[in-house]
Amino acid sequence: MLQNFLRVIFRYLLRSRFFTILNMLGLSVGLACCLIIFSFVKNELSYDRFHKQGNHIYRVIRQSEMSNMPYNIGITSGPYAGALQQDYGDRIQDVTRAFVFNGMVQYDDKSFMEERLLLADKNFFSFFSYPLAYGDPATALSVPGSIVLTRALSRKYFGEENSVGKMIRLDNEYDLQVAGIMDDLPGNTHLQFDAVATLSLIEKEPWFNEWWNNGTNTYVQVASAEDVSFLESNFPEFMNKYFGKDFERVGNRIGLKLEPLEEIYFNNDTRYDQNIAHGDKRYIYIFGSIGILLIILAAMNYINLATAQTSQRSKEVGIRKTLGSTQRSIAIQFLSESLLLCTISLLIGVAIAQLTIPLFNANFGVSIPDIFNTPELIYFLPLLLILISGLAGSYPSFLLSSLKPIRIMKGQLKSEMHYLMLRKILIVFQFSISVFMIIATVFVSGQLAYMRETDLGFSPNKVAIVRMNNPVIQKQQKAFKAELLASRFFESASLASGHPGGYYDATTVNVEGQEENTRMRTLWADEGLLTTMNISIVEGRFFAKEFPADSTFSVVLNETAVRQLGWTPEEALGKRVKLAQFDSVYQQVIGVVKDYHFTSLKERIEPLVIGYRPNGRNLLVKFSETNLQDAVASLEKLWGSYQTGFPMKFSFMDDTLGSMYVRETVQGKLFSVFSVISLGIACLGILGLASFMAEQRRKEIGIRKVLGATVNQLSVLLMKDLMLLVLVANLISIPVGYWAIRQWSENFAYRVPLNPLMFISGAISVLFIAAIIIGVNASRTAMENPVKSLRSE
Repeated sequence: MLQNFLRVIFRYLLRSRFFTILNMLGLSVGLACCLIIFSFVKNELSYDRFHKQGNHIYRVIRQSEMSNMPYNIGITSGPYAGALQQDYGDRIQDVTRAFVFNGMVQYDDKSFMEERLLLADKNFFSFFSYPLAYGDPATALSVPGSIVLTRALSRKYFGEENSVGKMIRLDNEYDLQVAGIMDDLPGNTHLQFDAVATLSLIEKEPWFNEWWNNGTNTYVQVASAEDVSFLESNFPEFMNKYFGKDFERVGNRIGLKLEPLEEIYFNNDTRYDQNIAHGDKRYIYIFGSIGILLIILAAMNYINLATAQTSQRSKEVGIRKTLGSTQRSIAIQFLSESLLLCTISLLIGVAIAQLTIPLFNANFGVSIPDIFNTPELIYFLPLLLILISGLAGSYPSFLLSSLKPIRIMKGQLKSEMHYLMLRKILIVFQFSISVFMIIATVFVSGQLAYMRETDLGFSPNKVAIVRMNNPVIQKQQKAFKAELLASRFFESASLASGHPGGYYDATTVNVEGQEENTRMRTLWADEGLLTTMNISIVEGRFFAKEFPADSTFSVVLNETAVRQLGWTPEEALGKRVKLAQFDSVYQQVIGVVKDYHFTSLKERIEPLVIGYRPNGRNLLVKFSETNLQDAVASLEKLWGSYQTGFPMKFSFMDDTLGSMYVRETVQGKLFSVFSVISLGIACLGILGLASFMAEQRRKEIGIRKVLGATVNQLSVLLMKDLMLLVLVANLISIPVGYWAIRQWSENFAYRVPLNPLMFISGAISVLFIAAIIIGVNASRTAMENPVKSLRSE
């Protein structure tokens, strides 16, 4: 019996090679995309899920607001951990800290600036579940001067040799002994690090124990959700205890909140997170939805072609029933055909996914794990196979097997069948998805172009950001800058605490004579900032060497700050303000700069106060109109002349700004790829249907041609029904696309206007492609010699 089923199935598949290939191709590609997206979503949802006590771990974050908009701050200062444990020891089971920094690591003749370093409390590896291949998690950081390396960093310095017990040097200051090697992680983690050293290196430093010197991630472990509620309700009292006088002085409060460990990765709007990985749940929803749509699209394509061939196989069913086949055996045969075809397609889809995942990771900057490293697929794949094969095979199998053979043999099948409307609905749905994807792609591409081309209020061209992480140069910053400007390669330079796309602190600003205070972002810079960044002055002037008082008694505001204080730029000049957190004296506003986007275009420009400081964490360098390669070489030579052993770290500002939109750029690329795939699958389906419908009307076309119908008339006759369905799909997808784009664009404070051409272009492109496919197929059928179709019987 089974042998007979298989023989019949393979004979049919071979006889209908064209439709078999179309079915398998569309289904395989759709399944491959679904598997890739499933692996991506699973990987995103895996962050921090491997910690044994993960459900009981929370990060302590601060809460503030600016322009009446609340925001979270991920870092706290060193004293928080001890104070929390001391005040709430009955509610907090354990606490640990992780201080993120970068530094120079040396071993023998190897020296590198490492960006992802941690200093942590001795209980770090017992608090979290980071596995150690070598070393004891309970004691690895208990000895002062100990450090734990990841396998990758150990291999970088020591090759395949076991590095436990080896000595390395940090920042030309600390000699550290390797006490452990971290094993490969069992999952993803929000904390991104390559080495963890003991926090005792800086624990006694005065700056680390200042309450306002924030730079540490503080984590607590609690027993239950009740403890979380208790702690958060008591945090105002805690903050009053340690900050009450400061709050009264600055006229502003900061709150505390507990952030669940497994939510840290997805809270991507938390500020001042350094070396903290962040994702976006909307990203998961978007691509999860795309995966579902693509698999539905592929399944519909399969079902559509399967139902289209139903009438062609009706005589086969009639003969089989006449010869004694039961309804059950015929249904099983059709379901078996569907299962076999879906199984082959699934195997091909797995192969395609496995081969293309490395390409996705390399070209789109994502981290999709290997298909075979996703255990959940063991359950997902069989479920997917049963679902698709069941949906695709059940309709034709149960429909045909239930028909009476006498009606089939008399050609009365058409009155019994209602699959024509189903086919039309499926075509409309397929092309609606394709049009929607193309419209989304057009908008995302337009938004990315808008962000690249929008006037940022400054010029990032040929500006480099040099990190002043060299202790020797830090003490001689002014001399280093002067030597640099003496070179013909450099036009201007500025020492600054931050740069666009980078770090900007915040403080409370008090206006003389006013009771209300205003929260503003802060930037400390020297007199070269405006020239280097090409920022415009709206009113007044900027800092200048000929005004020595600027270093102590002058500040500059941006336009947003001036508006928020209720002034015009002219009125702002001469006003006196006090940066309450930093200074006890009022400073005079000497100028107003034009608003510029120092943060992402996803955020509105915030009020900014610029103070004078002749040193900074960054040196902004503007290259002159010369060869950039020679200019960089000159900069590196100057850096090396200080002979400190610290390698120079720099980046071009264009690249830094571009990194703010990595997620959106990836979204745009993936939308483009998946929209082309969805359109391709839909076109495969419509090609099959057009071919099938032409074949069904072959004799009719022959008769019409003999009676004088022209090729154009016959082509229009064959095209109009399908083209009407594609047009309906366009009309449905445009309002849906408009709604979805409005939702997505809310992520951006500054966004490209919604142009009707975005929607029309997507709809017309799909209509045009469908017209070509249907038209070519219809023309070929219309031009066929009518003798062939009329003598077929």
